[in-house]
Amino acid sequence: LVGIVENFPDGTVHVIAQGDEVELEHYLSLLKRGSIFSRVDAIDENWTNAEQAYNDFQIKYRDLSDRL
Repeated sequence: LVGIVENFPDGTVHVIAQGDEVELEHYLSLLKRGSIFSRVDAIDENWTNAEQAYNDFQIKYRDLSDRL
């Protein structure tokens, strides 16, 4: 999988992921479950054709405080 994930100050997370449909479905199931350090209240999914091709998976930081 490739794409980008961005954490916002209000606690929401925006994910764009590209890859094989089976792998994307599995990744979505992991996102719905979350980690032991997170709480998932809702997921809005939107499947579309890619507007941009990604080469890797990146975490995009809003500002330095998001890295701490």
